[in-house]
Amino acid sequence: MTTNTDFVGVNNPSVLMYAYENDLIPEYFLESDEITPESVSRLHKVAFADPEHRQFPCHNKAATLYSAIWYAGNGMQDEKLKSNIEKMASIHNITNDVKKAFNTFETAIEKAAAAKKAEVPMTKYAYTVDFEGYKGRGVENYYPINTQVEIIKSADDASSDYRKGYLPLLEFRKVAHTIMQAADETDVPYAFLDPTVLAVGATRLPDPDVAASHLGMRKSAGAEINPYEELLEKLAEGIEKYASSPEEAVELGEKAAEAMYDLDVKNGIESYNHNLQDPFSILFVGPQVSEFMKAAATLIPILGVQVPVADFLNLSDNKIDKVFSKKAGSVIKGAKSCVDGEESIEKCAAASDKLKDLDPETSKMLLKVLADLAW
Repeated sequence: MTTNTDFVGVNNPSVLMYAYENDLIPEYFLESDEITPESVSRLHKVAFADPEHRQFPCHNKAATLYSAIWYAGNGMQDEKLKSNIEKMASIHNITNDVKKAFNTFETAIEKAAAAKKAEVPMTKYAYTVDFEGYKGRGVENYYPINTQVEIIKSADDASSDYRKGYLPLLEFRKVAHTIMQAADETDVPYAFLDPTVLAVGATRLPDPDVAASHLGMRKSAGAEINPYEELLEKLAEGIEKYASSPEEAVELGEKAAEAMYDLDVKNGIESYNHNLQDPFSILFVGPQVSEFMKAAATLIPILGVQVPVADFLNLSDNKIDKVFSKKAGSVIKGAKSCVDGEESIEKCAAASDKLKDLDPETSKMLLKVLADLAW
């Protein structure tokens, strides 16, 4: 059995140097006689924190502190030995010094362990399945996404498994979406990714109108169209309600696509092709969310025209007073105050809401004035 090894007779200054650097060495330690194998050989075994092996001498203050430093500095895990050192420290009235040594080294070792763990990158996968012991199988991971090469290959493999029926659509959507997120994080060009993964896993805004235009193929397949139409109408209403929140719109789109899939299953549609496409491919065809967010934070829609915030702010109050009525001018100035300062989606949405109070003719005049300023 392996036993503890204390500091006596060991020439390893690193632990002691760390103790010096962290202010763990009091004056009595410096003034103490050198502790050698010869000096401790004459001690009774009760003078040791590990009496069975005559190790970790604690016959005086310096020896007790050195034993504590050596124990903690080497990351030892022996609660009985640690307790004996603490008892000896109490006898010598140096409890605080020993506790400080223990705490300092334990904290340092924990930090070092955490840093070492952080250095080892965690292997990431796009799909994890827990078979819960079924046929002796546990948790299994598929489609690694740690490097560009892995991401491209995993996109191909996931698409192939989907086409073969190994991955149900809803699971494939999650896998494809995760692969595309990994591609964004590692700068993998979309052109390198499987087109089915791009279509199903796109991080785009949902477009109910485009999805509605595909319903004819479902009707040709014998599906009852009314439930689909009602579903897409509710989605359109929800998206309009959350116009300034792309995350809400995407979440609503996800739920709608899953509901469309349930309708497909109910109507006996079990596979998809170029003509009869899956719900995600026909629904998530709007702009990329990242691009939308960028535009939504810098553009104000006026009658469908996206006006840069900078151009809108260039419209002076004097110009507004000269061209527009007092009522319309107040609305426009209020919209300007909404977007003053740091750009954001919320500010642009607030300005757009105010400008909706303008009648169409006044809005057209506003666009003309802005165009003249821009030119």
